[in-house]
Amino acid sequence: MLSRLFGKTSSPPYLAASEYWVFIDEPRAPKQDDVMERMIQGSPYARSGPAPIGPREGLLWSDIRFHMALVLREKNAHAFRPDLFGPHIELSSEHLSALAESKALVKLSYISEQTLPDNRHLQFLVYAAESVAALSGARVIFDHVAERLMLSPELQKSLEENSDGARKELHLHTVWRTCPAGGTAETRGLRKIGFPELVTPETMNEHRCLAKQILELAADRIWDERTLPPRMVVDHLGDRFHVVTEFARKGPCRSTILRENA
Repeated sequence: MLSRLFGKTSSPPYLAASEYWVFIDEPRAPKQDDVMERMIQGSPYARSGPAPIGPREGLLWSDIRFHMALVLREKNAHAFRPDLFGPHIELSSEHLSALAESKALVKLSYISEQTLPDNRHLQFLVYAAESVAALSGARVIFDHVAERLMLSPELQKSLEENSDGARKELHLHTVWRTCPAGGTAETRGLRKIGFPELVTPETMNEHRCLAKQILELAADRIWDERTLPPRMVVDHLGDRFHVVTEFARKGPCRSTILRENA
């Protein structure tokens, strides 16, 4: 019955993708050896304990799924336009100033079609982005998959407070995208661990907060349990909701939120 109401229930193909853009003021990237040295031997986040990037994460430097590239503004001007960031991303005057003065960006990405056993790639990429920013004096970092624009000191402070760069709070959240009749709640960050993003059908603006909260709870469970069932039951503020997902071969999965009658 559910398959007739909500479409196919077969799981979409696995694809994990994470990507950071570090906007730099000079048209040259730091040397990879220098970036790696700061991440491992010279890490300012090690203090009295082990470095956040150990041998397991360090091996990703030679993994063909990891890619570090320099993107020049003069050849890719569209990547530096603030109006092309999502409407849910708030741009401060400091963001705009940094973007306007950037001559290039360093793109750090990790893409895998093979199921990943853990989140070491997230730890690795976060610290790689921080190291590139620190060595180049970059002021702005864009998390392309989670669609978060952050100032470099914000990321540094976050890692100083908690050196776990793979923690969920740094990678997963929900956004609201405005539509003609209201909007849709959408996840950002599930793609980093191999799952498609979720998107609700278009709904009224009055349901914005509730839809985002329910979808966020569902995304949290997917992240923690590493499974995306076609139907999840979520309890919120004394009510029970069913999140019914229609899988798609490509793109986000349509997730309908239904309140369970008392």
